[in-house]
Amino acid sequence: MDDTNAPQDDPTTPEVSPPPAPEAPSPEALAPPSDATPALATDAPAYPPPTLPTDPGAELAAPPAPPIPPSVVPPATIAPESSGSGRTIAIVIAIIAACVLVLIGLGVAIFFVAQSAIRTLDSGAAPVAEETADPEQPRDEPTDGPIGSTPDILPLITGEPGPAVAVDPVACPRDCFGEDVFGEVGLDTDAYSGLGPLEQTEEWGDYTDTTPSKEYTYSARYWSEGEGTPVECFPLYSQVPVATPFDVRPDAPGDVIAYLGYFETDDQYSGLQESGRVFTDSASAEAHMTTLKGMIAGCTSYEIGSGDSYWTADVSPMPALDLPDSVAAVGWVEDSPWGRFYAADLQRGNLVVRAALYTDGLVGEQEYRDYVEQLAQQLADIETE
Repeated sequence: MDDTNAPQDDPTTPEVSPPPAPEAPSPEALAPPSDATPALATDAPAYPPPTLPTDPGAELAAPPAPPIPPSVVPPATIAPESSGSGRTIAIVIAIIAACVLVLIGLGVAIFFVAQSAIRTLDSGAAPVAEETADPEQPRDEPTDGPIGSTPDILPLITGEPGPAVAVDPVACPRDCFGEDVFGEVGLDTDAYSGLGPLEQTEEWGDYTDTTPSKEYTYSARYWSEGEGTPVECFPLYSQVPVATPFDVRPDAPGDVIAYLGYFETDDQYSGLQESGRVFTDSASAEAHMTTLKGMIAGCTSYEIGSGDSYWTADVSPMPALDLPDSVAAVGWVEDSPWGRFYAADLQRGNLVVRAALYTDGLVGEQEYRDYVEQLAQQLADIETE
C-alpha cells in the first residue's frame, strides 16, 4: 500500500499505538487491468471564492472547498528526514554571524576612538564633554559668535557730568545750519583708528531723512513690544536725538533727522552709529539738551526684551568731556553683563549730533571719549550760515 499521503511524524504529537495491520492482498489483486485507463487528476478549487455575480437573481454557485488547514502540511514540503541536524547547523551559522557583527562593531568603535585621540593630541587640548542645550532657555549670546572669551571691560570712568549748555553758545534766532550740514559731519579715517577694527558699512544718504515724530513712533513701538521698564528710561532707548516721555509725541514738524553713518566690526559685537538733528533754532536745541540731561538723571537702570533680545543695564551720566567752548555735550553710559553702551549728544547752534557705541569690551570707554572730543572739535570748525 502506497503511504506517501500519510502525515509525517510530529515530535509534538503524543505517541499512539498503531492499529493492527490488515491482511496483505495478493499480487494479482494489486495489478491493474491491462486495458484500464489511468484516472485524471482533479484540479483543486480556487480560493478565495470568485467574485459574486452582479445579477441579484442569479443562482449562486456552491462555495468551493475550504483550504487545507495550516496544521496539515502537504507532503511535498516535508523533508524526507525529520532530524535535529538542520536546526543545529542553522544555530551554528547564526552564532558565527553574530560574532562577526560584534567584531565589526568593535572595530568601528576602536577606529573612531583612535581618530578622536589623534585629533586631541594634534590640538593639544583635552577632550571636553559637550553640554546639552535646553531649547526652552534663552541664549545669552549669538551661537555664531567668535570663539574665545569676552574682552575684559575696564571700570567706568567717574566724574561729574558737564553742563547742558555750551560755555560760549552760538545763538541762532533762525537757522545756523541747514540740512546740507549733514554732509560736513564726518571725521577722517584716522579718527576711528582708536575704536579698534571698526569699518564703515553705512553712510549719510543710504537712508532717507526722517522726522522726530517718525523716530518716536519707531522707538515707542519696540519699547512697548519689548515690555521695557521703567518707563522713565524710555528716552534713552532712542538711537537719535529725541528726548520725550513715552506718552508724549514730539511736535517738531520743521526738524529734520538724518542717519550719518554706521561702523562695525566683522563679528558685529561692536558698532558705532552717528545721527544728527537740525532744529528750527538754537533755543530748541538747547532745550533738548537740558531735557535729556534731566531724563538721564531719572533713569538708574532698565530692562527690555526677552530671550536673545533681552537687555538690562545700569545707567549713569557720562562724566564731562574736554570740549570747545561753542559745543555742549550730554551723555550717559549703560553697564550691562553683555557689554557697554555709550551715547553722547553734541550741540552747537541748532545742530545736535548723537554718537552711540555698543561694544562687548573691544572698544574702551577712554577711546570712545577721545573720538567724541574729536567730533566736537569738528562741529566747532563748521561755519554757520
